[in-house]
Amino acid sequence: MSNERGVILTDMKAEILSLQDAADELGVHYMTAYRYVRLGKLVAEKSGGVWKVLRSDLDDLIQSGKQQPAAKSTKKWDQQLLAVLLAGDEGAAWQVVESALASGHEPSAIYSEMISPALREIGELWERSEIDVADEHRASLIATRLVGRLSPRFHRRGRPKGTLIVAAAPGDFHSLAVMMLSDQIRGAGYHTVDLGGAVPVDSLRRTVAETDSLTAVAITAFRPDNEASIRAAIAAARSATDAPIFLGGPAIDGPNHAKGLGATAYAANLDDALEALLGLGS
Repeated sequence: MSNERGVILTDMKAEILSLQDAADELGVHYMTAYRYVRLGKLVAEKSGGVWKVLRSDLDDLIQSGKQQPAAKSTKKWDQQLLAVLLAGDEGAAWQVVESALASGHEPSAIYSEMISPALREIGELWERSEIDVADEHRASLIATRLVGRLSPRFHRRGRPKGTLIVAAAPGDFHSLAVMMLSDQIRGAGYHTVDLGGAVPVDSLRRTVAETDSLTAVAITAFRPDNEASIRAAIAAARSATDAPIFLGGPAIDGPNHAKGLGATAYAANLDDALEALLGLGS
């Protein structure tokens, strides 16, 4: 935006919305609204690390017919998915996903609003010994199959904007989070090298060194007792590239922790990771 527009933003504070507020009014997920910004469908300005939207620009988007406000669903899709995952019913799980897609949810929202929350709750149930490890493994396997069926929907034609390597550190076998992040990045027009979970340090170093025009490396971390391996993975990647290295996941307690382990930046969750990585091209 020009300086003139910045003045307008300053003079119209009462008419400024956060991007989350804009998403709520449109009836879409935050990442959908963020994609509207990156595609030029919604005008926004980033100030202090937060996206701001003028009410008039939001109204223009709605009135132009490019995006009509969606009726907010009262269905708790993640809870429906949680129930059938715990029941071990793969067919019913896919039916829930198909119903959400038919209602207007994008595949990226299925990941962020349904699969990730459901798996997080299942993990918490297992930690409290309210379900057996077999129940947790069965649910995770079904979720992996759901992601496999959704993954082709993220492929985009055309020349990629860049290349990102996505991996989990040695000893961390949470490959599903890597898959979902990789798909989201691919859907935004980037080529991804998905190394999955528990990537050996030497293999990560070699892959980083052999990848041309590398935009960034993203490392996920789910095990809080795995700091030595996380640090080694970041050091290995750092030895082979000057590209930014992002670190995120439940095992990382904020940006200071991430940077203390050697990362360039921190991402709290799937959406934050995607926004941070896509922001490299801003």
